[in-house]
Amino acid sequence: MKYKLPEFTILSQPYLEFGLVHRPWLDFEEKINRYRVQGTLFLERSELLNSADFGMLLVANIGGKLDNKIQNKIGTKHTGKFGSFGIGVFNGGGYHAIEQNTNKVLETRLTLRPFHGFFPGLLFSYFGAFGKGNTELAPDWVLNSGFVSLENRYFVLTGTYYEGKGNSFGSCIDENNRPLNQSGYSAFSELKLMCNRVSIFGRYDFFAIEDETGDTKNERYIVGTAYHFERGCKILLDYDYGKLVNSEETKDSLFELAIEIVF
Repeated sequence: MKYKLPEFTILSQPYLEFGLVHRPWLDFEEKINRYRVQGTLFLERSELLNSADFGMLLVANIGGKLDNKIQNKIGTKHTGKFGSFGIGVFNGGGYHAIEQNTNKVLETRLTLRPFHGFFPGLLFSYFGAFGKGNTELAPDWVLNSGFVSLENRYFVLTGTYYEGKGNSFGSCIDENNRPLNQSGYSAFSELKLMCNRVSIFGRYDFFAIEDETGDTKNERYIVGTAYHFERGCKILLDYDYGKLVNSEETKDSLFELAIEIVF
C-alpha cells in the first residue's frame, strides 16, 4: 500500500509504502536504464538482491520539484530539484522468499542533483544495505554502491561501482558460513534517435567474488536496439554475451527479441 505524506522542511512529495513494496534502489535505476525487459540490472543480475520485498519504505524529493520544461528537456523521470532519497526496513529475502530468520535489513538510497540550474541531468547516488542473509544461520550482508548518471534528450550514460560481502539470500558464503567479499562495476549508455522513437544501447558488467580458490570473475557485454512505439512500450533486439572465470572458463551468449507493453 502507498500513502502520500504532508511536505515538511526541504522534503517534498514524500510517500510511504508498506507491505510488499519496492526496494530503494532498483525502482530508481530502472527509470534511467529503461531496458529491464532485456534482463535484470547489474546489482540484481549479480544475485545481490531483487527489486521488491516485504517491509516499509519512505521516499521523498529534496528541495521541491524540477521545472516541467527542464524535466522534458533532459527526459528524466526523477523530479527532485536537488535530488531524492529512499529508506526502508525489509524482511530481506525478497518478494518470492519465505523469511528464514528474525533479522530485518536496512536499505537506503541518497541521490543528489548538485547543478540543477545549469546541468540538471547529472545525478550522484549512493545505495547501501545492511543486515543478514535470509537463511537460518543469517550470515552478514553489507552492500555499498555508488552511481553516476547523466540524462538528456539525446543520450543516457551511467556508471556503477560496488563493494560488499554476502547477499540478501544468504547464499554467497564459504563453508564456514562467512560472507564472501565482492566488488564490481558496470557502465551503460543509450543513444536516442528519431525523436526518441529509436535507440541504441550498450552495457558492460564486471563482478568478482573472493573465495579460497581465488577470485571468481564474471563479465557481461550487452548491445541492442529498440523501437519505441508508445509511451513506455517497445520492441527490442539485443545480443548478450557472458564469461565466467573460476577454476575454468564458461561462456554463454544469446540473441533476444522482446516486446514490452505498458498499460
